[in-house]
Amino acid sequence: MFSTHITLGVFLGLLIGKVAGVVGFTLLLVKMKVAPFPEGMNFRNLFRTRFL
Repeated sequence: MFSTHITLGVFLGLLIGKVAGVVGFTLLLVKMKVAPFPEGMNFRNLFRTRFL
């Protein structure tokens, strides 16, 4: 089951898609000034938090 290309594609799609979605949506809201970053938080910290 874990050796097929479909399983690998789904796994990577979820991993990359989730990171891109959360980081992208957060940056969009920050740029639109809907929600600010918490004090001490920046893009680099956000990306590390979602990726790890």
